[in-house]
Order: sequence, then C-alpha cells, then structure tokens
Amino acid sequence: MEEYLYQKEYVMLNNMQLHLSNPEPMLKYIDEKVEKLIKTKSKNEEINIKLEILDEFYKTYYKIEEINLNQVIKCLTTTELHVIEAIGEELLTMNELSEKLGITMGTASVAINKLSEKNFIERERSDDDRRKVFVKLSKKGLLAYKYHNSFHNNILEKVTSEIS
Repeated sequence: MEEYLYQKEYVMLNNMQLHLSNPEPMLKYIDEKVEKLIKTKSKNEEINIKLEILDEFYKTYYKIEEINLNQVIKCLTTTELHVIEAIGEELLTMNELSEKLGITMGTASVAINKLSEKNFIERERSDDDRRKVFVKLSKKGLLAYKYHNSFHNNILEKVTSEIS
C-alpha cells in the first residue's frame, strides 16, 4: 500500500492534482475515520481520530514536498529548505533565526554552514558589534525560496479549489 501511495503521489505531483486525480485511497481512509468519528462515545476518542486524519494529511503533504524537492532542487534537504523559508527576504541575526525556527544556536549554525557551502546563504557581520552575524539569502537562495513558495501556493490552490 505504501509503495502504491508513493507512486501515486509522484504521479499526482507531476499533474499537480494531489489526490484529486485518483482520490480513492485517501478518501477511503478519510471515510473510515469519519465513520469512527460518528460512532465515538468520548471527546478524547474524537480528538484522537481527528489528530490521526491531520497526521495522515501532513505525512502525505510532506512526502509530496520531498518528492518535488528531489526533482527540482536536488542539492537541498527538506530541513535546509525550511531554513531558507524561515529567512525569506529578511536579514536576520543568527539568534533571530534560531528563535524563529525554535532550534538552538548550534543547530542553526550547522544548517547555515551547510547552506553557505552550497551558496544559498550569505553572512554579514555587524559593523556595530562584530560578534553579531546576519544571514540572508543569496540570489540562488532567493530562487529556491520563490520556487518553494510557488510550490506551496500551487498545492494549496489545488486543495482548496475543490472545497465548497
């Protein structure tokens, strides 16, 4: 089943149709969960079922994002792309970046080092305080950022276009 879903997500990504091109597996899963929701007797059980549905959607979305990334920007990991996304078009200090991502300064530094080696990030030292390091996206980083935003917008548009 998982191999089928992986292949299906690949085809759906190419068509930008998500599960709309052949929604049966996902709809069957959701229908089963909705049936369980109808039969629930406790609020906790209802919450758990809703969380399972959200978790499945997140996993599917993450796989689609990963497949897209591997096809288009092969040298970046999903995590690195999320660091790029967090920086966006801003000039951030390393401290601001780590706070924005909810990670330690050490983890942020490792990610920035890798992205810098790949020429997606530029660093600048503060003129006022040499200890303060700012990071921003390079031209290459901005291209990746804009592409990824476009990907997210296309996916959301496809998902929400069928909601009435």
